[in-house]
Amino acid sequence: MTRELSFTDQTLSEITQEINSELGNKPYKIIQKEGEIQVIIPENEDPLDLFTDEIDALDDMVVDYLEALGIEGEIGYDILGQTIWINIDSEEAGCFLKNRGELLNDLQHVLEVYLNQKFPDVKVYVKCDADAQRRTHIDDMLELAQQKSKQALEKDREMKLPPMNAYERRVIHLSLLPVEGISTRSHGMGALKQVVITPIKTEDPKAEEES
Repeated sequence: MTRELSFTDQTLSEITQEINSELGNKPYKIIQKEGEIQVIIPENEDPLDLFTDEIDALDDMVVDYLEALGIEGEIGYDILGQTIWINIDSEEAGCFLKNRGELLNDLQHVLEVYLNQKFPDVKVYVKCDADAQRRTHIDDMLELAQQKSKQALEKDREMKLPPMNAYERRVIHLSLLPVEGISTRSHGMGALKQVVITPIKTEDPKAEEES
């Protein structure tokens, strides 16, 4: 079962912000049609079913890519928000992780451009991984972010996460959007940018009554 929402008088940015505030990084699909933006949210079904056509198209290209490199491996898929994660599980996965994952970065760029051309109405992103190295790091950061958000509320002070790249920071910001009582921002320069979690100050109703 899926939940489907239609919008006609809001921008894509406004809709994305609204959906992210509710779902964080939970999977959903945005389809832009003439004069209408449709959001599909899986409820009691596999999120991968939302992107069956897109994954089939990606799978053909990734299989051909591995064959061209002479690499054997299993290809797995997962959904995080609007992003299709592709994981290559192989004994030779190390070659994809060299030079900060240059091969993976090149592959995901080609795949994302291909998807945008083949499915121009669908707003979707692609991330490539090998032996789940990148995804494991993301999951660790998401868990840490939840811990830090609780600490920010309990201790009533700012908490900082380790430096992250732009995509990782975006994932963290989205994951914390549904959390009440905090706000997040990025702070720092370049590779040293961090996500800062700040408790939102609320006025004490009792203090107002006494004043």
